[in-house]
Amino acid sequence: KNRLYFGCPAERKCTSDQCEEYGAFAGVNGSYFSHTYVKIDGEVVKQGKDEGVNPFQHDGVFTLEDNVPAIAYVGSNAAASQLPYENVMCCGPLLINNDVHMSFADHSHNTTTHPRTGVAVTEDGKVLLVTVDGRFPGKAVGMPNALFAKLLDIFGAEYALNLDGGGSTTMWIEGY
Repeated sequence: KNRLYFGCPAERKCTSDQCEEYGAFAGVNGSYFSHTYVKIDGEVVKQGKDEGVNPFQHDGVFTLEDNVPAIAYVGSNAAASQLPYENVMCCGPLLINNDVHMSFADHSHNTTTHPRTGVAVTEDGKVLLVTVDGRFPGKAVGMPNALFAKLLDIFGAEYALNLDGGGSTTMWIEGY
């Protein structure tokens, strides 16, 4: 049976190395370094912070409870830390909430074309891990968040959350 899992190594590791270590068949880079609140199997592994970070980058949460995924609005790392779930990753911005496309702050993080990484949950509970390449003029330029939300909607997302992207955008698939 497929199991979803958050991993957070003690030291920096390539996504591929981490995925191989966990025996994964696929994985993406997820959180914004030390800025993001992350709890795995009930243990807080990254406290995150709310001061000095853009609030829209930490307004959504991806949770796993008994291998059931969920994405929701929380507003901040502090709010995410109060959730009762065993597995929590605060990130953002929240892109789609219950089939509704969110509006985005007029900030370059949202409006500029960047490589993107996101997670989405469909109406039937499937999890989509999606990356968009960028910063390669003429080949791949990336997307602003509004366009990324549209792409995830086309893929069937009922809920979607932007994860750490930009130069950190990484997807690993076993055998590729």
